[in-house]
Amino acid sequence: MSLLLQTLGGTNLTPDEAKECQAYLEELLVNDGLMCTDNFTTTSAASGTKTLVEEIAELDQQQRQINDKLGELTSNHRDVLIQLETDVTTVAENLTIKYPEELTQIPKLQIGSTNIDKLMSQVKTSSSVIQHIDSILDLLELPSLARLCITQGNYHEALEISVLVRSYCIRFPQIEAFKLIQAQVDAELQHMVKGLIRLLSTNVKAHSLGKIFQILTKLDIGTSESLQLLFLQGRYRFILQELASLKPLLKLSNKMTYLKRSVEVFREHGYATLYSYQSLFPSATNPLLVSQFCHQLADTLTEILVGNLAETKAYPENDGSIDGLLLQLVYLTKSLSKFGANFEVLLKERLSEWVTPEDWVRNIKKTSS
Repeated sequence: MSLLLQTLGGTNLTPDEAKECQAYLEELLVNDGLMCTDNFTTTSAASGTKTLVEEIAELDQQQRQINDKLGELTSNHRDVLIQLETDVTTVAENLTIKYPEELTQIPKLQIGSTNIDKLMSQVKTSSSVIQHIDSILDLLELPSLARLCITQGNYHEALEISVLVRSYCIRFPQIEAFKLIQAQVDAELQHMVKGLIRLLSTNVKAHSLGKIFQILTKLDIGTSESLQLLFLQGRYRFILQELASLKPLLKLSNKMTYLKRSVEVFREHGYATLYSYQSLFPSATNPLLVSQFCHQLADTLTEILVGNLAETKAYPENDGSIDGLLLQLVYLTKSLSKFGANFEVLLKERLSEWVTPEDWVRNIKKTSS
């Protein structure tokens, strides 16, 4: 025991410490339970408790199972792990190399009091924009809304949108977005004007003609005289289209029927055109434009009559039909004379070779009786 104490503590132990250690070692040596090794032998398996060897074997087996699962997961997610490794490498490279290089290139910011005030003002403005983002998005939709109104024929609503955008441009001239919106709305209105001008050459009613010129006047696309000329030329093109639709009659019936129907077209639409003209421009009627319009009608009608009267008069049985045609011409001239157009003189000059004065007088008397 003395040798064991000297081995463990050497000569540094005091007498009291040596006695205490000796008593502890004696107690340890006489304890059979602590020194017994029966619990760690293979013979204890019958008692139902696991031995140390079994514990170690089970732990080894669990470790092998865990390793197998890790290997399987690694194999199944190999591409993800490779990409993750690449991303980690890239991030590490950016943090260690590129990021410090970029930091050295950023100049030191020197913000004075005025810059701080400007920055605060910008922050407040941005906050206000975010709060009213729905209203701003509605404003950006105005060009599309104007296009939709034009497509559906709501031309007055499209004009109201244009007026609204112009008011914003006047109130906020420094905002470029409003100028861009106005340019887009103006482009839609230009398409609308082209469409309205095309409508003048179609079979549109007098009421619709009034609406069209109300819109064109509000758009201020020209002077009153230019609008009058635009109206008369559009209706003249419509009359030509109506005459072109009668061309199949030349093949289906005789030419006299074609001529009479042509005169009816001039009488109906010529009268309607001049009547609408005086209604649309009551205080600015231009006699010169009316005269030019009537000359155009007379030239076109004469061209049709002269081109077909020669063949028609070659047949004696058409004499009565010719008188009927002349009677329609007389009614045509009387209708247009209500607007100050001396259409009778124009026709007599152009048809003097084919119609004698006696023919005119005879048919004029028929209308007077």
